[in-house]
Amino acid sequence: MFGACSTMEVITSSAVSAENPREVFSYDGESQIRYRVYNDRDTMHLKFVCSDRTTMAKVLRHGTKVYFDLKGKKKKDTYVFFPLPAEMPARMQQRQDLNIAPDGRPVLTPDRSQARFRDMQSGGVSRVQPDPGKMLQRIPREIRFVQGKEEELIRPSPTLPSDIRCKLSMNRSRALVYELSIPFSRIAESGLASISVLSIGIETEDRDIQAAMNRSGGMGGRSGMSGMGGPGGRQGMGGGRSPGMSGARPGASAQSRINMEELATPLKLWFQVDLNRD
Repeated sequence: MFGACSTMEVITSSAVSAENPREVFSYDGESQIRYRVYNDRDTMHLKFVCSDRTTMAKVLRHGTKVYFDLKGKKKKDTYVFFPLPAEMPARMQQRQDLNIAPDGRPVLTPDRSQARFRDMQSGGVSRVQPDPGKMLQRIPREIRFVQGKEEELIRPSPTLPSDIRCKLSMNRSRALVYELSIPFSRIAESGLASISVLSIGIETEDRDIQAAMNRSGGMGGRSGMSGMGGPGGRQGMGGGRSPGMSGARPGASAQSRINMEELATPLKLWFQVDLNRD
């Protein structure tokens, strides 16, 4: 069914059956995503799981598109867009690492300030990242379905259920689970019978994290610890400068940029699916 010259991974879709609850996933090492597809005659289901924090942040914060190409290539005319990109609230990045004193002055919590200090001394990057569970609570619930020039915004409602369903959750291992169900008739007019080859692409949006941080007053506007104490550039740790934490913080800003570049690199995973036809 699939050409021998195809460079995409080819996976086999399993049948939808309650008799065989065991899930078998394929794994993509570059994106660190486990994924599977299963279907019946009417509906296709996609599920992917990621435990890497940076990948989770990409999916939740940048917005995720799932593409469907009936020619088995990487055409992007038909896709489900969920979750939609979430705007970073003003100063959210700083507040993730700060407590706010009664007088409104931001103060680093001891455990995180010590972690940052150790990272600065070793030339590393603080790996403190947002809690994906909390991020889940803030993401938009709307689903956007695009097919060619037609676009549909779906607002999930118990009284008006949609035939396209998307769900995000955390499993017991604190990994992010993405689930999508879509009728074949949404992908091809005549449904499963008319689909001879199908490729699926999972991609996150390409966002300029540094620019977003600058706009939101985050790390891009003022480098690291400097200026956290309030107006006048006072040091957030009480005015004294600890070794490795002077205003310029040699090496720290470069490492921060590397971290933000990693987050800004879009997720791109494409594969072909041999659909179940039983």
